[in-house]
Amino acid sequence: MIGKSSDNAVAEKKNNDLGSRIKRMGSSLEITAPKQGLRMVVIYFFNIKGRGSVLVGKIQSGAVKVNDHVVLTAKNGENMECLVKEIEAFRKKINEAKAGDTVGLLLCASD
Repeated sequence: MIGKSSDNAVAEKKNNDLGSRIKRMGSSLEITAPKQGLRMVVIYFFNIKGRGSVLVGKIQSGAVKVNDHVVLTAKNGENMECLVKEIEAFRKKINEAKAGDTVGLLLCASD
């Protein structure tokens, strides 16, 4: 039981760091995955304690699936690799989203 609690604490710290880093990157954010042709403009984001950061936006091109590795890019050129843990559209979890969909992506930092 102690290991599990310790693992949760490490994951929560990593998620808090991700949220802080996204905040520092600024308001003009984009999510891309060149292999899938993904381009998503982020409208806003928020953090869920113990889960990660949710970035909400409209997919401009390509597609994204749960467990895809994506790149979060700021207007200033800063990049951060993330893993898609969940995709949600209209309060419903989905496994894949494509161009034209407005979704929330639950991300965690890639190791």
